[in-house]
Amino acid sequence: ARLMVQSEMSEDEVERALVAIATILSSNVLFEKPKKGRAVTALFAYGRVQYGTPAKRERESPEESELQPEPVRKVCDSDPRVSYEGGKYMAEIYVPSAFHGKLIGMRGTMRRELEESTECRLTIPRKGQTGNIVYNEESRNPELFTAPIKLHITVCVLWLFDDEEQKKAADVINGCREEIIASLPHVPYEVEVNGVETWEDDPSNVKVIYGGIRSEPLQNMCDLIRKKLVIAGVSPSKEKSISTLDSSVRMHMTLMKSTYASRDKPKAFDAAVILDEYKDYHFGTFTINKICICSINTVDAETGFYQQCFEMSLS
Repeated sequence: ARLMVQSEMSEDEVERALVAIATILSSNVLFEKPKKGRAVTALFAYGRVQYGTPAKRERESPEESELQPEPVRKVCDSDPRVSYEGGKYMAEIYVPSAFHGKLIGMRGTMRRELEESTECRLTIPRKGQTGNIVYNEESRNPELFTAPIKLHITVCVLWLFDDEEQKKAADVINGCREEIIASLPHVPYEVEVNGVETWEDDPSNVKVIYGGIRSEPLQNMCDLIRKKLVIAGVSPSKEKSISTLDSSVRMHMTLMKSTYASRDKPKAFDAAVILDEYKDYHFGTFTINKICICSINTVDAETGFYQQCFEMSLS
């Protein structure tokens, strides 16, 4: 189980927060401008640019092919130039045929540089043919992102193996309700989410990206709750060799997590660009309205949030 503080961020604010990160994936990560060949890349600004995805099909029999519907190309909400189809993005860039030779370069050197710098496959129409130059790139997994309805601030992990232990944890929180309310200047209480961070040292190999929370009153409240739960024996006294009694809660709002995409074999992802571009990004302000104990890896069919075994309103 995980103790959480649920927010009441509006759908528009949540969408803006998630689109902000998704945009960097489509613009800076997938189609980063190469450092070399600037004169060539400058041509792109004058052409028609679209991003889409060609279908990625497995081998199939003629009968299956006839029954299989054509994949639908979808335009990305965050950028109308970007479309998505069959698990890939595709960038169609109009460049006059007179410049095709420059794009290829001597013995294909410029073409190779473009492909290496963008990590895409570059397709150029043959001489005499008409058509667009296409960059193909695998799409980023949308399952990495936290569902908007599940956004929360994590306080601590709880070990609750039966109903008795769940009741014990609930009693602990209820028992310090007055202290919790007193730790906040007023209720309901608003906090800001600013910047993105990760637990890992290597930004190119991370498993979690979270939004930063900076609030002394909320920090005091979270530290109080965790200390009470640790003393009661329902929360571990140490996490990663750090005493949970002596250290402060590292408040965070998880935005991306590799286990969302694959719990059995989670794969780390490169977040260097995201962490740099959004280190000071303001995601918005939201209201702390309740404290709840939730069961990890569960979904409430009615609300879409985690299944809760306890809830305490702060209003």
